[in-house]
Amino acid sequence: MQTFEILKAFVLKEIRNIKKNWLFAIVLALVYGLEAYFIQGEILAGHGDYRPLIFIPALAAVVFGPLFGGIVGGFGNLTNDIINKYIVEGKALHIGHLVGFLGNFIGAFVVGLLSVDIRSEQYKSLLDREALKDYTWNVISSSIGLGAIAGAIIGFGLWLVGKVPYEIGVSIAGSIMYWNSLFMLLLYVVFPLYAIIEKRNYLKMKKEKEFLRKVEVVKGPEDAFATIEKGEIIEGDPIEREWFIVALRVKNNSAGEQRFRVELIGPDIIQPSVKYTRKIKEGEYDDITFSLYPLGSGERHFRARIIPWVDTLERVKENIRQKDNEVLFELKYKAKPEASAKLSSITSMVGMLALLALLFKGIYDLISGGAVTGFTVALAFFFAEIVLIIIWYIWKKKSLATE
Repeated sequence: MQTFEILKAFVLKEIRNIKKNWLFAIVLALVYGLEAYFIQGEILAGHGDYRPLIFIPALAAVVFGPLFGGIVGGFGNLTNDIINKYIVEGKALHIGHLVGFLGNFIGAFVVGLLSVDIRSEQYKSLLDREALKDYTWNVISSSIGLGAIAGAIIGFGLWLVGKVPYEIGVSIAGSIMYWNSLFMLLLYVVFPLYAIIEKRNYLKMKKEKEFLRKVEVVKGPEDAFATIEKGEIIEGDPIEREWFIVALRVKNNSAGEQRFRVELIGPDIIQPSVKYTRKIKEGEYDDITFSLYPLGSGERHFRARIIPWVDTLERVKENIRQKDNEVLFELKYKAKPEASAKLSSITSMVGMLALLALLFKGIYDLISGGAVTGFTVALAFFFAEIVLIIIWYIWKKKSLATE
């Protein structure tokens, strides 16, 4: 029973993650598929290929979990097959491409299961013992998932569906295991680079938090019987489609002790939409809280309707009927899009890798026009990424010196 509950919690967590980030998973899958088309080489004539950028679905699985990584790996591979076979060669897809989809999907899923989080905020430095231990384990996990398991599924799968003889299937399986595991060594450069970007994004978001906690009163009567003195986000962050708690300070400007009914009206989900203050003495205030769920990003406006509240039903009805017995305030806050530090980091990094891949492919084709071996491509990517990190460190050092 306990195992079932753990499995259920895991499945629900993965589904929630995909519901929240499905668009980014598809975009990364398309980027991976396009890059795989530009930078790849055949292992055996007509079957299998080596891909230096196979670490992209591995990175996605490490950062966002098994299902996210599986979608990037599986649909990225399918995108490459559609471009390569259907669009370029004009051939129909066959069951062998389903085998490739399953191999990449399951392989990346396994990477997500075996991997550990990259804890950029907790490392003393990005190359300390704990960081290197995490990087190494994730490289091993990536080699197992997208090397050994993906290779076995694709090689033996092609044999089982009758696409290749057994000997060729074994050769394809072994070659994919070898090349994919070789290219996973690039993660020793990719992981520190990702950790640098993620740490920078965390610091940036931390600075933004203070600004985003403000809830401003845009307009409202100044001499009313009650006013909203200030608003503040006290729990959570104002992020699109995420709950947070806002506190509004209601001041009693009327003569004598008074209680108020406060109703929030706006385009976002508000729980509860109505709350009541305690009995407030003249000139004093009460803080009341509401939970908000923004349905969009950017500047969000809502209204607060305040009515004096009394203990008798007749007076309550009278107050609601009389417009003079209510005041309206318009408030605003800023909500960020659904993009975490992890998501911002991986998308920006994959974008840089895409640029490097296309630059490398263009330069090589211009110079040689010949075939690229897997080993030379791996070395080229390795040194290109080292150069990128060195340039970034030099730029950062100069920018800090000028501050």
